[in-house]
Amino acid sequence: MQVMTSSSHAFASNDFVCAFLDGFRVSYAPPANNTLIHHLTEIAAYVATDLQRSLADIAEAYGCVPWAHVSTDMWTARHSRESYGAVVIRYVDLDTLLATEKSLGVWRFPGKHDHQSIQTWLTAQLASFNLAVSDVASFTTDAGANVKKALDDFGPAWIACVAHGLHNAVRHALGASGETPNLRAARMLAGGRRAQRARVACRNGPANELLGRLRATVRSFQHSDAAAQQMSGLQSPRIPPSAVFSQRWPPAGARLTSL
Repeated sequence: MQVMTSSSHAFASNDFVCAFLDGFRVSYAPPANNTLIHHLTEIAAYVATDLQRSLADIAEAYGCVPWAHVSTDMWTARHSRESYGAVVIRYVDLDTLLATEKSLGVWRFPGKHDHQSIQTWLTAQLASFNLAVSDVASFTTDAGANVKKALDDFGPAWIACVAHGLHNAVRHALGASGETPNLRAARMLAGGRRAQRARVACRNGPANELLGRLRATVRSFQHSDAAAQQMSGLQSPRIPPSAVFSQRWPPAGARLTSL
């Protein structure tokens, strides 16, 4: 993944890895960054070449029949605005008649997550392993409208992800979700739009201001890796447990005030 995404979190200079190794109280000198990149690139090239050869043999055994089941997902990294995507191939081994799975890898996903960008990105990743959409018998993704629209245009059958469906069902059962798929379908057929709920402002002015500042602080750490690293590097003041409970001021609060 580090090679395919050109990740900046190299093991040779990662603060979290160094802190983890310090916990073992052993003397460890990480390799130079260039040495690490060289070895990782060699390993990635070997694995990719072997996977291309294996997939070519499978496609030849199936002939012109679509044989691959493709699962894909896109996400945005925490503490960052960078997006990534993964592609997994599943097929039936003709020798053993067993379901086999091969991960093609993880790549950066440039641009917005609209259906056209998804089509371009997915086609490029399949082509890097000499695979075409005509080799795909079916797709599995979440039920996002952008992903489903992108794959519907390709032609192969789309199979909804069971895990995502269970997640939505549990959220609905617990009352954590809003409109159900059946209600949404009925509303779309009727040509109606979703009713907008009126937002009621908090009547407590100072509390409303505090909540706004807290939300802005949380968003800053969620979308900024630099801010998260800065937060992790701060030293917590030595506060006795009794003082923490009596003053209700944990070390995390002291860190925020020192930023």
